[in-house]
Amino acid sequence: MKLLILVGTMTGTAEMVADELAAALDGAEIVAMDGGDPAVLEGAEACILCTSTYGDGEVPDGARPFYDTLRASALDLSGLRYGVIALGDSSYETFCEGGKLFDKALAVRGARRIGEVLCCDASSGDMPEEKAREWLEDWRDALTAEAGATA
Repeated sequence: MKLLILVGTMTGTAEMVADELAAALDGAEIVAMDGGDPAVLEGAEACILCTSTYGDGEVPDGARPFYDTLRASALDLSGLRYGVIALGDSSYETFCEGGKLFDKALAVRGARRIGEVLCCDASSGDMPEEKAREWLEDWRDALTAEAGATA
């Protein structure tokens, strides 16, 4: 199965989380959304989108062109299954909004989210990479179950 890990980050935390996920997932490819093209999703069967939130609930600056292109595109992503790991700080009203924006954009293109969006809170003191590894176990199980159900 072709699995991508898409990363949008301002400070490097989302990239660190993606590296942890890639180490746990044999054969997963990390794709930085900075300068990337959403067409990369067309050939993927599954992806995990790992992004921070910036400013007033926006996607990271470098991921903005990827996000805008995805929203404006006519890509048919109905064959794509995905998960979202959103990084944010609950002291802000727009907690994890960057990940939620990507979630909506992927759903509009026909992709199907597996599991719940994981919202990692910088104010909690928890390490986001540890929360992501825990989330990944359930996400993988749900993805495998769905693949088996549609086979």
